[in-house]
Amino acid sequence: KNGRRRLWSNESGIMAGRTAKVHSGTVHFDTAPYRKAMVDFKMMAEYNLLKYKCPPNMYVVPTSSPLIWEGAMFLHHGLYKDGIFKFTVHIPSSHPSGECPKVFLPKDVFHPQVDMGTGEVNISSHFNSEMRRQHDVHIYHLLEFVRNMFFNITVDNAVNPTAAELFRSDKRGFEEKVKWCVAVCGRVATSKDIKDGHSIKLLEDKWNAKVMNAAKRHIFDEKIHQTSPKGLSWVEEGTYGPFTKYK
Repeated sequence: KNGRRRLWSNESGIMAGRTAKVHSGTVHFDTAPYRKAMVDFKMMAEYNLLKYKCPPNMYVVPTSSPLIWEGAMFLHHGLYKDGIFKFTVHIPSSHPSGECPKVFLPKDVFHPQVDMGTGEVNISSHFNSEMRRQHDVHIYHLLEFVRNMFFNITVDNAVNPTAAELFRSDKRGFEEKVKWCVAVCGRVATSKDIKDGHSIKLLEDKWNAKVMNAAKRHIFDEKIHQTSPKGLSWVEEGTYGPFTKYK
């Protein structure tokens, strides 16, 4: 009716209705729902990899958008010792074949590879298009790069020329700026001004053994009573490819 046809297919015993427009004998499907499903699938695969590949002392969760993840990083040695840095990862829907995801730190982070105006980490110079064509680049690779840049500071392709010049010419002055940035970012990380309910919330409160031990017992008791997993997996480990296992 009115140039539209209702097409039906029987897939896995489910009648899936799809609407198509007919122009000059050509059938054009509305693929938007399928594209969204594929994006969600890829994000689940990426997040699943973090169970095994997430860098130490890093915690990452998706926000209300599956394409924006938020994380917190704790540094325990090096020039940025005692640093607590929250960050966000912005993932393009075309990942992994499209443009490189972006990572943003607080603007107060003083580092040659962090833009002081936007807080964006200079990811693209390391994960350039040629490198991404030749290798599978996952989100955990970007997180490893972000963590390692605080321990192995380089000034090549610096996006903060002030920090790069200070690191080259005045190490003591650079260390003083780093101490200042660690203090400021620690206060920002524990700020209670959080708009997204899915965000990581860090508390300034000191360790409360009574509360923490109760939470730990609850987690371990839950694991002990869990039965062996049943059903099929969404993704084959380390890939984006779905697989099916028949009993």
